[in-house]
Amino acid sequence: MPRLKIVSGRESGRIVDLAGGVVAGRDAGNDLALADETCSRHHARFLVVDGRAVVIDLGSNNGTFVNGEKVRDRLLQEGDKVLIGHTLMAYESGGAAGGPPTVRMGDFEGAVQASVAADAPAPDPEAHLRRLFRLAVLLGSTLEMKPLLEGIAAESLDALDADTAVVIPEDGTEPAVRRRAGKAGSVQLSRTVLDRARRRREALLVACVPRDEALRDRESVVGEGIHSVLCVPLLRRGELLGILYADSRRKERTFAAPDLDLLRAVAQLAGPALDNAERHARLAAPDPDSGEGFRGVAADPRMREVIALAERVAPADSTVLLLGESGTGKEVLARLIHTVSGRREGPFVALNCAALVETLLESELFGYEKGAFTGAQRARPGKFESAQGGTLFLDEIGELSPGFQSKLLRVLQERTFYRVGGTVPIRVDVRIVAATNQDLQKAIKEGRFREDLYYRIGVVTIAIPPLRDRKDDIPLLAHHFLERVRKRTKKIIRGIAAPALEALGRYAWPGNVRELENVIERAAILSDGTILEEKALPLEIRHPASAPPPEGFPVNLEEAEKMCVRRALEITGGKKGEAAKLLGVSWPTLNKKLRDYGLE
Repeated sequence: MPRLKIVSGRESGRIVDLAGGVVAGRDAGNDLALADETCSRHHARFLVVDGRAVVIDLGSNNGTFVNGEKVRDRLLQEGDKVLIGHTLMAYESGGAAGGPPTVRMGDFEGAVQASVAADAPAPDPEAHLRRLFRLAVLLGSTLEMKPLLEGIAAESLDALDADTAVVIPEDGTEPAVRRRAGKAGSVQLSRTVLDRARRRREALLVACVPRDEALRDRESVVGEGIHSVLCVPLLRRGELLGILYADSRRKERTFAAPDLDLLRAVAQLAGPALDNAERHARLAAPDPDSGEGFRGVAADPRMREVIALAERVAPADSTVLLLGESGTGKEVLARLIHTVSGRREGPFVALNCAALVETLLESELFGYEKGAFTGAQRARPGKFESAQGGTLFLDEIGELSPGFQSKLLRVLQERTFYRVGGTVPIRVDVRIVAATNQDLQKAIKEGRFREDLYYRIGVVTIAIPPLRDRKDDIPLLAHHFLERVRKRTKKIIRGIAAPALEALGRYAWPGNVRELENVIERAAILSDGTILEEKALPLEIRHPASAPPPEGFPVNLEEAEKMCVRRALEITGGKKGEAAKLLGVSWPTLNKKLRDYGLE
């Protein structure tokens, strides 16, 4: 087995097995972590190609050297000396014969016909080696997932003279598809073969599909005219990363054992590369709390319009009013406005106006002086002062009392205020972004909200659609929240199974994005494997109740709010604290709504 022996450096004497591929560099997450400041974080990759090792420099600052020569990539020979930083390593082939690795065959009846194997042309080892080396260089040239998937599919199609080649990531990422005609897109595959390879994690060859009892009557196979199939799992440290699939739809092109050997070698190269690309994507992902991550989870055209409008208004410094049901992501959109604006270097301060009674809200927003009330032993600035030069986000602004609305209006007009108990006016430079889930026009008519304050905070109004009206965003949001859970809990969950995504898409989401986040976190914690399965989802999502008739759908916000409150209590088993958190309101607000709607 090819290996490296460290002959000088901090880990002198260590033996490094190159089976499965090795990434070397300063980063502690590398297969070969080198405590050496002269190394780049991801310095070089070693790959085994047909029993021989290839070293590929990953764009390091100080370079990778073989026998004293700086190289970009090099096929290693017995005894070659590889220098990375201050670490010198000697390559040992381990007596590898250079032939293709042994693979396990599938057990479909009639999978490999002796006559087919006898008639198959003899493989060209040199051509195979050149193709694999070309693929190794490609895999070492990028850490971006999409180019990697497309490159693997294209090289597999070419090397096998196949009609279809597909790379199907296990984490739900869009598969890469290549066809003989050169067109990319969806194509019908043999699901039976895919399921067998995924379940058993073994390479499969069905040389002649019409002779195979398990496949010849399958609608997908018959309809597509599939003649011969190869399927290989993509593994990294025993973990399933995806499936590499190829088929022939021509009788004159029948796959044989050497073709399976070749595809298995491709998979051995691809597994480590995909694993590294996934880790790179996680490290490079924007901080979801900054608002930057909001762009990447919007596929619905209406939501893209909302984001585009927010980005257009962000530099203008005007006040913005965000409208939408609880849990639709109003605070995240407010953070995006702040991040894109000229105030991005200033603070972003958020305050839930419904969470505090009026007296506490005043001191929280404006601050107080020492001795202003019992317990005020020192002066304390409020949210307005804390947001100086930045953005102040006032959530649930529709919950403000009429008296406090007058105070806030005066501050917005004059840009000055007094601390509680203070006599010195304080001037602030703060941008206001407000949000509410109420119908403020109705509140104005009923005398519960000041019309002049409404026009002051709503220079630009942006309405966020509920999650049930933007189903295309659900898979993106689900993977987004899964990544957050993975970073926080260190659980190794790479993706969401297709049946689970389908169940999430069917659900109505009365609690909107916040409910989806809670569901994903719960399911991730309960999951045992590396893929979030449908069985980990709550029962009401796996088996949703029948949809109400159209005439039963709420026609106004009050009825919709009643429905949300009822649904939140059902989800939490009647626990008011958890229901309030799910709805994004305070305990007192929820109790008030329960009394108003007779739901106590």
